[in-house]
Amino acid sequence: AGSGGPALAVARGTLVADGAGARLDAVSVIWRATPRSTDTRHFGGRMAFAPDGTLYVTSGERHQGAPAQDLGGTLGKIVRINPDGTIPAGNPFAATAGARAEIWSRGHRNPYGLVFARDGRLFESEMGPDGGDEFNLIAAGGNYGWRLVSEGNDGEVLPRHASRPDLAAPLVSWTPVIAPGGMIQYRGTRFAGWNDDFLLAGLVSQGLVRVRVTGNTAAEVARVPLAARIREVEQGPGDTLWVLEDGGSGRLVRLDPA
Repeated sequence: AGSGGPALAVARGTLVADGAGARLDAVSVIWRATPRSTDTRHFGGRMAFAPDGTLYVTSGERHQGAPAQDLGGTLGKIVRINPDGTIPAGNPFAATAGARAEIWSRGHRNPYGLVFARDGRLFESEMGPDGGDEFNLIAAGGNYGWRLVSEGNDGEVLPRHASRPDLAAPLVSWTPVIAPGGMIQYRGTRFAGWNDDFLLAGLVSQGLVRVRVTGNTAAEVARVPLAARIREVEQGPGDTLWVLEDGGSGRLVRLDPA
């Protein structure tokens, strides 16, 4: 943490495995969120490489609300950078006076899921406040509403997305919350009927939440109860699924079809 509190950062290094073990060499920070905050919540911090090789990073609004709408900072945003930290051509606010050139979208609260789908589109999931968790289709320059609108409340009743058609509404929202952690798009046949569905790790829902996208719409199609707070989900070799439980005693668990 520097002056002003901690900040989300992206670092790059080289993984070396030799007789001395495994380590990261030549580590350097290529991007850091701004401004810093003394609040230690809502960092975001998910990364996804696009088909063109650029890197997208979710940056939470650090439980501050208003910065998610401020183009002069990167809190509450999804940013797009090159793997060396430079700014690629084509970012939507690069020519906007006072805006951070790396911003791709804004109006996010605490985004913990970020996936490029098989068709090249970018999908994101984020934790809402008291209700209003979201599954979003991300577009360049999109404003996803936080804290102007929400499907949840935050110590007060907030306007809903329907009241602001100029702001992007979630494809799916959850009240009560599922508290989404990591997210993948499953691409395989080991779990019959799941191919191309999105799997969201659920902390409060204590399992996996399966979401199916059809065109520009989406819906929850099933839940997989696991009786534990699930922080992360990943697909492994042979189309296997692995989940990481939350907490100090959390386990790494392989899932198999019933």
